[in-house]
Amino acid sequence: GHEGAGVVVAVGDGMQNKWKIGDRAGIKWVASTCGECEFCLNGTDELHCPKQTNSGFTAAGTFQEYCIADGRYTTRIPDGVTDEEAGPIMCGGVTAYKACKTSEVRPGQWIVLPGAG
Repeated sequence: GHEGAGVVVAVGDGMQNKWKIGDRAGIKWVASTCGECEFCLNGTDELHCPKQTNSGFTAAGTFQEYCIADGRYTTRIPDGVTDEEAGPIMCGGVTAYKACKTSEVRPGQWIVLPGAG
């Protein structure tokens, strides 16, 4: 799968300040980017990185008992949100969030997200 949610069972090098065993995490479509190209370095377009890997497509996805994810591209899932609720948000929810973020819509303004839902 290209989206998923679960519990952290191991933490890799460099992620000890972000994650700990037992945390709940979500995995999104983008599994990693190069961090070096024009798109990654400009701070707004890393989703266009030509070397990105994608969960369930060019990287192992979430339809397995355990999966490995780059901690930079995972999201903390708050208490009270079930895995079944959180998983789909890692895909469609991120798409809508990115649209809102890049549109610079402000409180009180309208935005239309066709096809969302």
